[in-house]
Amino acid sequence: MAGTDKFDRFSSGNNGADLFGRTGSSSAQDSAGDLRDFTSGWECYISKADDTTDPPLINVKFTAQSFTLKEEKSPQKGEAKEVYYPIGTYARTAGRSSADIFFACPTRTTGKGGESTPYVEGELTAGSYRVSLKTTARDPMVILNPIARGVAKQLGCLSQANLPAGVPRV
Repeated sequence: MAGTDKFDRFSSGNNGADLFGRTGSSSAQDSAGDLRDFTSGWECYISKADDTTDPPLINVKFTAQSFTLKEEKSPQKGEAKEVYYPIGTYARTAGRSSADIFFACPTRTTGKGGESTPYVEGELTAGSYRVSLKTTARDPMVILNPIARGVAKQLGCLSQANLPAGVPRV
């Protein structure tokens, strides 16, 4: 799967990983269903196969959103350097341990009222103490983007999500 080599570098490991977290009942299909039904979203914890420590190496979360963010030109003093990518409606990494993607993907509640949201937000976070020094600021986005593509595909909005197969260099 795309991004697996970046996961290996991210964790200083050499084992590939199923980045949809198929260690139990979680999958891209389950996550898409949760978003479509407007539950609290979908969250996946990713660890190397031989890692039993807590917390996990990476946390990935997707939620339906009524808004998207805009690129900020200057981070506050002391904040991690942000790098923006021409992916989705908004995509950025902050340092070597987090990434965010917003993409167009209309969802509607299945319950009474039929509330809808036009976007889905994907977040990847990792404890900075768990991230390898070999990790680059681009690596979190290279890991998150193919997961977001899988969620968009399951939701039927991949063609409008603007999530390319690869992450452009910026």
